[in-house]
Amino acid sequence: MSQIDKFNNNCTLIAVREFTHHGEDAILSAFRDNDYRENHGMYHHKWTRAATQLGLDLQKIPYSEIYNLTLAAFLKKFPEGDFFVTISGHAFNVRNGRVIDPNTGGKTRARVQTAERVLNAKQPKTGTRFKMERWPGWGKSAAKARRREAYHFVRTHTIENDRRLPEAKDVIANTSYTKADLNWDVKRGLVTLTNNVWYS
Repeated sequence: MSQIDKFNNNCTLIAVREFTHHGEDAILSAFRDNDYRENHGMYHHKWTRAATQLGLDLQKIPYSEIYNLTLAAFLKKFPEGDFFVTISGHAFNVRNGRVIDPNTGGKTRARVQTAERVLNAKQPKTGTRFKMERWPGWGKSAAKARRREAYHFVRTHTIENDRRLPEAKDVIANTSYTKADLNWDVKRGLVTLTNNVWYS
């Protein structure tokens, strides 16, 4: 677990981390420059100033455009673009009409209090990710051995911070696991291929 994820009241840190290219040390430094105290909330003008220090270009949405909007209504009104959004006591990201909020998953009936469009937010990449649903078992066959090798490769090459699984092609390229194994395991439910989103 990352340092930021261990904090309480960390929603503003997580929101900025989602959209900036900077690492956690730089984010925490910018926040501390703006009076951040660990495990405490932060005034809106201070955390957005920290985001600006980190190079994010923010465009405030006029209050008249968000007055009395629920989050669900905001998502419909602003279906495209990257935003920092706040509701009472909480901040999170919105990207192209979808809430990105690992803390709560989004409260669609809450009223939006502030919104900033982030003009230069870090953009995600997508790829086919390899997930082995269960331990393939012991056994002495070569097929079992290949699957155990693939299983261990996935476990040791999963990036925890953004929950990124390795790509299927990397599993095949770096283990004895084969394309035929993959096709068979997908059919029988041992392996799931997903189009995950991640950041470089």
